[in-house]
Amino acid sequence: MGAGMVVVGCGGRVRKAVLRRLLTTRGREVRAPAWPMQRLLRFAVEARANVIVVDGCLAADSLRAISGAVETWPELGVLVVGPLTPNLEVLLALASGARGYVPAQSAPEVLADAVDALDAGEMVVPRAIWPPLVAHLRVGGRGITVERGDGRTVELSCREWEVLVLVRQGYSTAEMAERLVVSRVTVRTHVAALVHKLGVTDRAALSAPRASLGVRKDQR
Repeated sequence: MGAGMVVVGCGGRVRKAVLRRLLTTRGREVRAPAWPMQRLLRFAVEARANVIVVDGCLAADSLRAISGAVETWPELGVLVVGPLTPNLEVLLALASGARGYVPAQSAPEVLADAVDALDAGEMVVPRAIWPPLVAHLRVGGRGITVERGDGRTVELSCREWEVLVLVRQGYSTAEMAERLVVSRVTVRTHVAALVHKLGVTDRAALSAPRASLGVRKDQR
């Protein structure tokens, strides 16, 4: 097994220590500083790390930082450790540049195996996430099915999905309009449709981690 650097930023002190020891026995150089995620990602890019392991339920600044990190250093494999339901959070992490996602309760050995897979150029995607991804590809990327917090599924159009990813990455209406080459009015229309489809109260709720859990009272 290669000796590529792995940056560990997931879990508490004990879990990080166990994973660090396990990866070290596999010949890895491991760094596990207690830094905020944005700083960890900057370090991983500057150090040309092979893999970084981070916790899920990602806030806007973390998703945007992941996107920027992999754009700067495409060789970086980002492995997210988090909840699998609703699948929306997994899909958003992947859309933001993560190449791997494993359940939060995974044993250290599972995480180490996922690190090896990412370092070998593979993707690590939970079996439960395959159906929406495959369906998305079969229709030529024209839409994707995501899970809401109340257990329902909803179909988002390609443009709605693009807008949702940017909303969750913390982009403003003006920035999204520029990136998507549409008007601000069009962006606001898509945001309103997403608020309705995902059953949240407003854009602020839409922007938060696990936004689809914020079900409106009239839908309970």
